[in-house]
Amino acid sequence: MPVLAVNNIETIVHNHEQLEALKRAILPSPIKVWLKIDTGMHRLGVALDEVDWFYHELKKLPQIQPHLGFVSHFSRADELESDYTQLQINRFLSVTQDKQGERSIAASGGILFWQESHLDWIRPGIIMYGISPTDTVGAEFNLTPVMNLTSSLIAVRNHKKGEPVGYGGFGQACVIRKLALSPSVMAMVIRAMCRKVRPSI
Repeated sequence: MPVLAVNNIETIVHNHEQLEALKRAILPSPIKVWLKIDTGMHRLGVALDEVDWFYHELKKLPQIQPHLGFVSHFSRADELESDYTQLQINRFLSVTQDKQGERSIAASGGILFWQESHLDWIRPGIIMYGISPTDTVGAEFNLTPVMNLTSSLIAVRNHKKGEPVGYGGFGQACVIRKLALSPSVMAMVIRAMCRKVRPSI
């Protein structure tokens, strides 16, 4: 953990184990900490009813800088017909409104479709590669890649039309004759192929 302080790297706390590790840490200087809040993704983050407790515990620690940050993540920001993203925004604002600190909840989907979620910081993800988080082409949002991701192939497979691929059965309706598998960009490539666009990777 001292490497965070030495290199001025900010970090996230999202569970009790990380909090306890911070309490035990001997650091050359305080570090910036973001408290991750589970507003509905249900993957990482402290529960809504634990936010106040975590906040006060973190504020006691000399190992961290005075002002915490608050962060969360949308689970359905690309589903524009769903009201779940608005629910997550409301939850996030509610549990942080009486606390000092910067707030961030918008990743790629939030940046494009949920203006009210931009708050203090935004976190572009897949859009940095020129790819839309929805089933549209990135060019429709004037997206151009600002980063490249390089990987290697681990397999090339024959594939029949209608066969699902990976999580969520991507590619089921696509005509994919050959499927090249890469460990780091697989889902992104399959999504892009099914939209008939060339991924910028």
